[in-house]
Amino acid sequence: MMYTNKQLAQVIVEASENNDVSKVSKGIIELLSDQGELHRMVDVISEIENVWKDKYGIGTIIIESAEKISDELRSTLEKISKGAEVQEKINKGLIGGAKLRIDDKVIDGSIQGHLKQLKRTLQES
Repeated sequence: MMYTNKQLAQVIVEASENNDVSKVSKGIIELLSDQGELHRMVDVISEIENVWKDKYGIGTIIIESAEKISDELRSTLEKISKGAEVQEKINKGLIGGAKLRIDDKVIDGSIQGHLKQLKRTLQES
């Protein structure tokens, strides 16, 4: 039977809930190898992020701040965004505050962002 890349990715994501990823991944690799389609594994891996987003709603969260975020804040972000990859980026140009990127959406709470918005507002007046 021929499984789609998405179906194989779904099996891997579901296995992650039971801590069986290693065992299931090995089984998928063996299946693809037996069918002479091991080259598909790259596409299956790419599909995992899409399946993850469908299931949990978020794939990646990037918090960009002028300083390193506290361990407490990082822990809170990881708890409320179950399943998402939390990344941190230091940008001294933000002056203070932070930008939060959730997949393709950006929430700009930085001082730099507020100053740019103030500048646009003043120029429009």
